[in-house]
Amino acid sequence: MHNHDFEAIWSELKLTLEWHEDFSLFFVFVENTQASFALKQRLDDFMRSHSKPLRRIKPKTQTDLPNKVIDEIFDANAGHSPVWIALTQVDQEGIWNTLRAKTLATLNKRRSQLEDIVKSPIFIELPYKCAANVVTWAPDIWSVRQQIIELPFNIQLNTKLSQTEAETSHEPLLSSVQLDEAIYQTRAKIEQLQSTVTNQGRRHLSIALDRLGDLLSNIGQLPEAKAAYTQSLAIRQQLQTSLGDSPQVLRDLSISFDKIGNIELQLGDLPAAKAAYMQSLAICQQLQTSLGDSPQVLRDLSVSFDKVGDIELQLGDVPAAKAAYMQSLAIRQQLQKSLGDSPKVLRGLSVSFDKIGNIEQELGNLPAAKAAYTQGLTICQQLHTSLGDSPPVLRDLSVSFDNLGNIEQQLGDLPSAKAAYTQSLQLDRQLQTNLGDTVTVLRDLTISLNKVAEIEQQLGNLISSTHLHTQSDEIADKLKTL
Repeated sequence: MHNHDFEAIWSELKLTLEWHEDFSLFFVFVENTQASFALKQRLDDFMRSHSKPLRRIKPKTQTDLPNKVIDEIFDANAGHSPVWIALTQVDQEGIWNTLRAKTLATLNKRRSQLEDIVKSPIFIELPYKCAANVVTWAPDIWSVRQQIIELPFNIQLNTKLSQTEAETSHEPLLSSVQLDEAIYQTRAKIEQLQSTVTNQGRRHLSIALDRLGDLLSNIGQLPEAKAAYTQSLAIRQQLQTSLGDSPQVLRDLSISFDKIGNIELQLGDLPAAKAAYMQSLAICQQLQTSLGDSPQVLRDLSVSFDKVGDIELQLGDVPAAKAAYMQSLAIRQQLQKSLGDSPKVLRGLSVSFDKIGNIEQELGNLPAAKAAYTQGLTICQQLHTSLGDSPPVLRDLSVSFDNLGNIEQQLGDLPSAKAAYTQSLQLDRQLQTNLGDTVTVLRDLTISLNKVAEIEQQLGNLISSTHLHTQSDEIADKLKTL
């Protein structure tokens, strides 16, 4: 199956599960971890409604593979709950990949037992790049698969982006004509600066190369963007050799590593992205040591910890991601003490609490996730009071209510979930009034309408649920025309 629309994937999967309650095998190839998290949450909610909560098996260390994971799969005391086996860890040495292959080969040998003993759906989650290898590793279980689910980076995910994510989603901000002209002008500037010999001139050349990389990234020319960023980094490393570790040199270097991390992430090379982000973080820490806790240094440091946390999460190391996010939160709380409740400080804090909430949810610590999301919501409400009904403020507030609604639903408090989702929906309607029928506004509206509709259905309010689903379908039809 090669459908890259999350809702279409979920609809097909749900239909399959309703027809196959016994043994069935699903391979899930993941590039977008947010989509994987959303799918697991949907699946768990669906199976709980059938009194069969999802059983998750995830190796914590390499020694868990293959034997410990295999034993957990065949655990006779586990009942007939569906099983999600997360085998997504990666490393630069390829050890996890070897162990993944051994685990699947062992399952392949025990195919008959698998069908006889595990009388429930089994989901095997693997890195996206493993898709071509599974048929070699485990030909027998591959042949009896029920469905292949692909979650690439560009999947259309029915989840609201935070304002931060929306701002960094690499959507073109210029028309194609403007982009062509900007690229032409930037290349001309680079040619003009190529022969420069002064340190200042070389720094300007590195800045122009960064600008070219940004523009090329914007139009999807990722290898070319990486080449520009790499050339810029080389110049800055030469400047470090000649000028030493001045604050300006170090900050430029940190920016270069950050940009390379971003492009490696887009290219799908997570270990390379992590290595670049770690370099950037180390430089930010060096600047903190030499310059102290200035607001600029602390802001850069908190952003670096967030980037490392994001990549650790995508690599499957949730505890490492949590540790990085906690460091970022502590820095932002330090900024609040020194700078007070400025909008920039408060917004950074709300982002940190949301990330902690996401991590606690991933770890299964639902009360801790709720506490973090509640703190994030409180800050968004504080910003709303001070800044008024600006679109970014309203959208952050909508996302916060949405996060809280998700966690209340998982905790089984449907009235509270409905209240939160309804607040989010009201804010989305307000954004529609203010901004008109933009793609983002309509997309958020369909998500909110569907979530309130699902809650109404669970509460037994079928007429209300049907009415809301109808509204969502009408907006979805309008989206197709934009």
